Amino acid sequence: MGAAGPQTATLKSAFQIAWPASLAAIVTPLLGLIDAGVMARAAPQDTLAGASLAAAVFSLLYWTFGFLRISLSGLTAQAHGAQDEFRLRSHLVQGAALGAGVGLLLTVLGGPITALAQLVLVETTAASSGAGDAMTTYIKVRLLAAPFVLATYAALGWFTGQGRTGLLMLVTTSMAAINAGLSILLVLHFDFGITGLATATAIAEVSGALIAGAGVAYVLSRRGGLITGWSIKALLSDA
Repeated sequence: MGAAGPQTATLKSAFQIAWPASLAAIVTPLLGLIDAGVMARAAPQDTLAGASLAAAVFSLLYWTFGFLRISLSGLTAQAHGAQDEFRLRSHLVQGAALGAGVGLLLTVLGGPITALAQLVLVETTAASSGAGDAMTTYIKVRLLAAPFVLATYAALGWFTGQGRTGLLMLVTTSMAAINAGLSILLVLHFDFGITGLATATAIAEVSGALIAGAGVAYVLSRRGGLITGWSIKALLSDA
């Protein structure tokens, strides 16, 4: 899944780190593509349009907070290179807490977010009211998973900073597989429509957070254990 300690950079080691991350980047957009493909087979055009609009909202929304993953990757790489175990763990806790907190705020602000999306994407365009209703339903359901999504961003950055991109790939591919299976089940089999589609994606995102948590536990167990290696001072430090 990646090396536990610092390595001398070689073309081979760089490739071993890069290819899982590249595959993960390719797999990530499948969440939206799977949704569109399922809805194209099972829903009227208005619902499909609403799902597409909602997917655009989440792409912009989560892209805005991509800095969580990028910044934590850099901070973790510094701590990993310096073999600073306390700082490595504090970056994880602080990043996950920040991500979950921001995600919770997004969930609380679901009303204003959907209202703004309605104004920008529906009322000022040629989108139908049916598409707007479908978009609103999708956003409200999927926002429930926002704390898990942004906490997962922190975990993925933490993995990347240590060169453990295999775990990053595991999380993202698992999310895509779970989303595909649940979307087919809830939409095509049980005919739950846009609500089923959003629920499938939200469950996949929560599952991704749980898988990422298991990955974190695995890494920590190989870095001295889950209990040892913590420092309250480092956890509270802003440095």
